[in-house]
Amino acid sequence: MGAIYGIDLRGFIGEVYKLFPFPKQQEGFKQKAEGFKNRTLIEELICKFAKRLNIPFVVNQKDDKIGIGEYLFNRASFQELIKYIWLGGFPRWKDGIRPEYVLKMKETIKQSKNSLFNGLILL
Repeated sequence: MGAIYGIDLRGFIGEVYKLFPFPKQQEGFKQKAEGFKNRTLIEELICKFAKRLNIPFVVNQKDDKIGIGEYLFNRASFQELIKYIWLGGFPRWKDGIRPEYVLKMKETIKQSKNSLFNGLILL
C-alpha cells in the first residue's frame, strides 16, 4: 500500500509509481485503455522482481470447475472474475473506455458455445 500512496517506493509497484506516479485523489486512479502501450516497458521492469513461468489453465467441463494455477473457481466465481476484468478491476476503466483486447474478450465470450459462459452478461 505504501507504493500505491507514493510513500514506500520499494518493489515492483514502487518502480511503476516512479515511472507513472499515481493520482493523489483516489477518484483519479483509473485503468487507462491505452495502458497496453507501456507493456514492453512494464515487462522489462517486472523481470527485476519475478521470473516468467507458465500457469496452467484447466477446465473441467463435468463439474464446471476452472483451475488457474493453484486457484480453483466454480462457474459463478469464474464469471465474476470475467466481470471484474470487464469493469476494469478495482479502479475501473477511465471514462468507461475499454481497450480493444477487453472488447475482443467480450465478443469471443459472446460467440462461445462453452457452458462456462452460460448466463454471463457483460453490460
